[in-house]
Amino acid sequence: MRRTKALLAATGFMAIAVAAPLALAAANKTPTLKLTNTNVGMILTSKGDTMFAFTKDKHGKDKCQSISGCIATWKPLYTKGTPKAGPGVNASLIGTTKLKNGKKQVTYKKHPLYIYTFGPKGTSYVGVSMYGGDWDALNSAGKLVK
Repeated sequence: MRRTKALLAATGFMAIAVAAPLALAAANKTPTLKLTNTNVGMILTSKGDTMFAFTKDKHGKDKCQSISGCIATWKPLYTKGTPKAGPGVNASLIGTTKLKNGKKQVTYKKHPLYIYTFGPKGTSYVGVSMYGGDWDALNSAGKLVK
């Protein structure tokens, strides 16, 4: 039993040690926004993740970063370069905003973009209320999809 617990602990540590650099590498790449047909309509995605907008954000500024626990739940879509537009995505609506930590977050029609970190990919969390606002998807025009 003791050997099993030690093996599980070591395996968990190794998974974290391997996953951390991979997560960091993914955060530093330049994302491509795509339109994906879902049960709530055509919405923005990146690498299969639904892109969420927080209704508490105003004028392209990320308010989530100032709310305890928010960034851990709703990860900003980071970029190092200029984000790309896939088919059907209006490249002129893509931008970035600088966060307190110095990183750049992708925006779409001035909505900072987020990924829900604790659930499956998809639309299960579209329209959910959390951290004092709603988390909606976005369509190609940059309008909220609830």
